[in-house]
Amino acid sequence: MKFYGKSFGEVLRMMPFMHRLAVVVGLLFILYALFYIPYALFTVDIIPDERPGPIEFSSKTEIKGFFDPSIAFVKNGKSETAVMAFSAAKPAQGKTPAMTEVRLAESRSSCKEWRLRPGGFASKAEEILGPDNQTPVASGVWRAETPSIVYDPADKGREWKLYAYRYFWSGSAPLARLYSMIVYAYAPEPGIKWSTEEWLFSASTGAPPSPYGDIVRMHLNDLSPELADVYFYSRPSVIELNGDLLMALSAYVEGKDTPDRIILIGSGDHGKSWKYLGSPLKSAEAAHMGNYTKISGATLLKQDKGVYLAAVLGDEKVGSKGTIVIPFIDPVKALLKRNSNNGAPVASVLIPQQSFSPTATGGGFAAYHEKCDSGIITAEWSGLRKDFTLFKTLKNPDGSEKK
Repeated sequence: MKFYGKSFGEVLRMMPFMHRLAVVVGLLFILYALFYIPYALFTVDIIPDERPGPIEFSSKTEIKGFFDPSIAFVKNGKSETAVMAFSAAKPAQGKTPAMTEVRLAESRSSCKEWRLRPGGFASKAEEILGPDNQTPVASGVWRAETPSIVYDPADKGREWKLYAYRYFWSGSAPLARLYSMIVYAYAPEPGIKWSTEEWLFSASTGAPPSPYGDIVRMHLNDLSPELADVYFYSRPSVIELNGDLLMALSAYVEGKDTPDRIILIGSGDHGKSWKYLGSPLKSAEAAHMGNYTKISGATLLKQDKGVYLAAVLGDEKVGSKGTIVIPFIDPVKALLKRNSNNGAPVASVLIPQQSFSPTATGGGFAAYHEKCDSGIITAEWSGLRKDFTLFKTLKNPDGSEKK
């Protein structure tokens, strides 16, 4: 190419030194850009993001918020798939009220990317009836929240178990607490149709009232005199440990809006029967663990051979101030690791709120599986996104970091 009869090299030599330098630098930048832009476009999706942050779902959905995660793994030949159960918030649409229900998602990439899948506990609108089975009591929605999914390999045909808290919401909190229970379903594989929902636990006879209480299988208060004052239970969290099932529950007493204590029950026959193991954490202990005044709830985590209680505590300003992970020294006896001087539970890791814009609602309800590269996953109301969001923390329950 000639410029007025002169080659590019001749034109370049005629320029002052600083102009020649600017042209050379500009050409080098153009060559760099031509190489780097295609490289970045083709590799941005395969370079792992090793920072804490929100978890995204690849499926388009009507779900507004994702919270209360629980994770289990299934082996498919040489590959493994993570299955997550979570609470899903669905906004009101027309005459359909806002709902929360339990949904499932899966990941084939060590929990990096999630896609929704069928299954869970749906919300359903209903007009509930009085004990005469005729008199209307209230119109509302049977919501489902705070699920726990567990893989129980020795229970053939029922290897996958899903638990959740279901309650009737008509705008009245007292009515919701009365009409509430722990529900259950099972499947041989998570991709196969799940069993019919069973109403597994309520606190006592008459809760919920007949005819709804007539189909509840067990009243947990019958397991021990220590549970006689419990009004209702929520937030089931289940793990499999050496062939047994352990379940943590938030126990509420009348006149109190937050859990009075966390209880632990166990089953040696795959959930057919249960026994009370103890109360590993009580609300009165919150003040001994930091600047807290209440317990918001807790979940069970398992790493290697260790079992942990991931407690969420709050105060009068922030309902849930993050995750406090406490090791059990003996889960079967419901015994947490405690300070030898004052008896306060000793945390292995403290995970604060994860949102860039923390809120008074907060969060911290946690899930974990060793095969997930995300580490502990927490749920929080994000002030930035204005909805419930799941966050990867890259933290292990023992306090170490995911590498």
